Amino acid sequence: MGHGPRSEQLCTAQAVVRVPGEEKTFTGSGLRIKRQGVRNLDEFRGHAWQSAVFPSGRGFGFITHPPHPDGRPVSNEGYLFLGEGKLIPAREVEAPWPRRLVPSGDPVPVVFESGLGITGIEGTTVNTTHDTVHRPEMPNFPVLFQGGCRYGWDGEETYDMLERSTVRDLIEWA
Repeated sequence: MGHGPRSEQLCTAQAVVRVPGEEKTFTGSGLRIKRQGVRNLDEFRGHAWQSAVFPSGRGFGFITHPPHPDGRPVSNEGYLFLGEGKLIPAREVEAPWPRRLVPSGDPVPVVFESGLGITGIEGTTVNTTHDTVHRPEMPNFPVLFQGGCRYGWDGEETYDMLERSTVRDLIEWA
């Protein structure tokens, strides 16, 4: 999809919101991304992109694309982070490709293969938006899903991001 340098940075933050007579402190997690390059959607058939950071400092992230019908290789890169040390390179082996429009409760597990073996992380959508607009000037533009998920990894839970897309003819339109 995009060619050129790309970097991602998991983070946690704490903030205070003040309005007259009230002050709220909250914590959260997120993903900072920097990307350069031109996006070419000519052969784009979708993607799955998920990441999260857990309270212990562990985290994960990946972005992958669906297999080509003719067997050509696709981009599939990810990582695991155990809270200290280096990132562990990983490949997503069971990407949760979108097939239906579900606002919440859709299972989106993450399964990695890495030097650690197979690592499974539970995931369920909490809220999801769907961009289903047909763009005649961009006939290959996919149906886009973005939202938040609840993730679980060996008993530890967190909330973080999900973005995925697929070609229109693979969606079950209710």
